[in-house]
Amino acid sequence: MKLIYFLYLLKSTEYPKLWEYITYVAKLKKQSKGKTILQLLSSFAKYNTAFLDYFYLEFYNKSDQETSAYASTLLMHKFHSQLNDKNFIKYFRNKKLFYNQFAPYIKHAYFIPEKKQPEDLKKWLMETSPNAIMAKKSNGQAGLGIEKLTVSIENGQYLVGGMSLKSFYNYAQKKEYDLWDTYITQHSTINEISPDALSTIRVISVIDLQGNVEILGAMIRMSTGSFVDNFHKGGVSAAVDLKTGELLPPMLFQDPRKSKKLTTHPVSQKKMVGFFVPFWNQVIPMVKQAAKVIPQVRTVGWDVIITEKGPSLLEGNDNWDKTHYEKIKGNGLKNRINSFLTSI
Repeated sequence: MKLIYFLYLLKSTEYPKLWEYITYVAKLKKQSKGKTILQLLSSFAKYNTAFLDYFYLEFYNKSDQETSAYASTLLMHKFHSQLNDKNFIKYFRNKKLFYNQFAPYIKHAYFIPEKKQPEDLKKWLMETSPNAIMAKKSNGQAGLGIEKLTVSIENGQYLVGGMSLKSFYNYAQKKEYDLWDTYITQHSTINEISPDALSTIRVISVIDLQGNVEILGAMIRMSTGSFVDNFHKGGVSAAVDLKTGELLPPMLFQDPRKSKKLTTHPVSQKKMVGFFVPFWNQVIPMVKQAAKVIPQVRTVGWDVIITEKGPSLLEGNDNWDKTHYEKIKGNGLKNRINSFLTSI
């Protein structure tokens, strides 16, 4: 299994980024790049450390005891495979299926073009009056397969991305955009901090063997200029206090070369640390209810948005990213993950 895992890492690692980090740490530690690579491989041999995780989680600054507390990608694969029934994960991998299953928790308007015509889209635009739509691939993940397109009216005709509705239909078909959301307006207090993209709160749930829903943690993600907030695409993130909804320090980038002492948003300079998420008293109860809709998928990373009317689900991830959690929380998940595995 370890050999297969090693081959997987060799195939999936982003090598330009890996080399940048090797160069950075070698300079930081005043050592050769060869020594840095050997330390990376040693961490893999001892703890199954994914190559980029060695840098994201700054294991080069941690003791062996500290490093051993972190979950590996291999362990998380076992965790997700055992807790989540493969026959039901389709409801999280495909956004159209997700929207149908979790409709009571989704507050924004959306349009599924399957078996519909441009006239149906025109009717929907008249009903929802969006300034823009987000065209998506229903099977896209991690901010991939998504495009923001403005909606306008010229000479009495709707234009989407400057295209007529018929042209847009053809364009969307070529791009495989089979799910269109209205561009969601987030809560004004959050928008003041990060106006460039929708900020999402990742809330991680696990259902135990008694059917109780446990919340492992929550982290907010905010854009730093991009139209997506993804942590691995340059966004910033901070932990959210589960009881109060307060954003806790430190606020971090995924990139270990960037500042680790931010308290304000790096673009807007608005205060993040100490900010209280609106409607927080509704977020955790909503997630706990949603977690029981498909109990065969026992652990999910839910992406929650906050609107002026309250919280809403955006998507659910059956294979949620443990590296984001561990980076923001500053400690390892290994023992917690093992506690669920040994209880099966």
